[in-house]
Amino acid sequence: MFAVPCEGRIRFGFLQSLPDILAARNLKDSGRLRYVDARQNNKPIIWGMADTSLKRDWPRFLIDLMEKGFISGYA
Repeated sequence: MFAVPCEGRIRFGFLQSLPDILAARNLKDSGRLRYVDARQNNKPIIWGMADTSLKRDWPRFLIDLMEKGFISGYA
C-alpha cells in the first residue's frame, strides 16, 4: 500500500497511486479540486511537509512531481 512514482504522462497518476487510507484519502478528496483550479489558472502549487516526511521516501516523489510539472516546489 505504498505510493509509487508516476510513469509517463498520466493525469493525476500520483493521486491515484496513493493508498486509500488515512491522510492519503483526505488528500485525494480535497486536493483534486484545488489542484485542478490552480493548474487551470497557471498558479504555483507548493506543498508544505514536516521534516519527518522528508527523511523517508518522499524526496524522490517530490522531485519526480516537480520534474513533470505537477508541483512547483515544496517547503
